[in-house]
Amino acid sequence: MLPLQGEVTGRSLFAKRGNTGHLTLSVQPSPPLIDEVTTEDGTVTLRGRFVAPTDEPYELVLHDAHGVEFSYPVTRDGDGFETTFEPVLPEAYAGRTTLPEGRWWPTLRPVAQGATTAGLLGVDRGAPVQMGPGLLFAGPHPFTVQGRRMRVETRFHDRMVLVADPLLSPHDRSRFAQRVARFETYPAQRALPVKDVVLYDTFQGNGAGDSPVPSTRNWCAAARSWNTSGWSVTAVPRSRRPPAPCSTAAWSPGSCWPAPATT
Repeated sequence: MLPLQGEVTGRSLFAKRGNTGHLTLSVQPSPPLIDEVTTEDGTVTLRGRFVAPTDEPYELVLHDAHGVEFSYPVTRDGDGFETTFEPVLPEAYAGRTTLPEGRWWPTLRPVAQGATTAGLLGVDRGAPVQMGPGLLFAGPHPFTVQGRRMRVETRFHDRMVLVADPLLSPHDRSRFAQRVARFETYPAQRALPVKDVVLYDTFQGNGAGDSPVPSTRNWCAAARSWNTSGWSVTAVPRSRRPPAPCSTAAWSPGSCWPAPATT
């Protein structure tokens, strides 16, 4: 990688291995290249080199396919950089919770441009982080954060990506474990005494109702509660009825209430 001089600024002559295995000479903005990946106690440390077009502080941005992004500080020393972070959500979002399941793509961008692209798709989030030649075939680099398995690996030949696996282990997702749960565990639990419980289910299980304290306070006084899904309710007593689809009550965690008296 050789920075170009003259009128062309922010670009370098980059010699790399193409997808076909041939040597490729490319004039492009200097990409952040990772030379070392270290994982220890749920913390990831990335070290590499980056010829930044401007001399200003940079940050590491992790974003997914839905535009959700989180940033972490980066320390620079000349053309070298280093960042150490724990892939968890900031305290203001959900406490000490890991990044959700999915692929998180890292980029480097100036700190001054932060908080301008959150929630947006198809926008510039900085320079995509790539693996250096010495790490193209060295991964993946697995680690565990608060029970969730993650790994740093290479996609699209040289793009770095942080993959967060589901919380269920491969054993729990196996057909054997699902069969045991369906025909042995669940029938045994259904025979246990019923307990008072309040259930929240929104967006087909992909979300959760917020403000649980007011919702619980306004909850109908019942010995049991029912969970609605797909606008259908089963085994609901006659004294209660489900809400009408697309109504305000349908989106409330307290989705069952006493039916009006009939004469």
